[in-house]
Amino acid sequence: MVTVFLSAIIAASLTFTPAKAPSDTTNRYYINDELVENFDGSQIVGHKIKAYKIDDIKARKQVVRIHRISTEIVEPRYILNTIRVSKAMADSVINTGNVSSIKVFKGIETGSLIVIKTKDQAAKEEEFKRLSQIKAKEYKEKLKREGQQN
Repeated sequence: MVTVFLSAIIAASLTFTPAKAPSDTTNRYYINDELVENFDGSQIVGHKIKAYKIDDIKARKQVVRIHRISTEIVEPRYILNTIRVSKAMADSVINTGNVSSIKVFKGIETGSLIVIKTKDQAAKEEEFKRLSQIKAKEYKEKLKREGQQN
């Protein structure tokens, strides 16, 4: 009887003993082995993530969660009048002022795509568009005439 009573007391004491869980978690971010204070994600915009590892280190009343992020910068690609060119070539066209439009398409893993259209190319496209509209109009009129003859 005494053993049952002692067993019950020991079991109850083990059940009610509060576990000492860490009270707080601190996140630390290392990008390319450099500690980043106040990480909010903007620090890796335009970078391609090569590796991401999370390690938890348990200290007395807290857990330090270490985020190790390896990245590489993804250079933008330049398209000049439908042809891929170097940054130097794109810069020289921009500096001459012969630019009709520049469109930037942002990508996370692929980097940005910068599409540059020169004034000459824009004029050619407008001429092509105008001629296409004339041809379409002429074709519709031809179909109407042929329909009236039948």
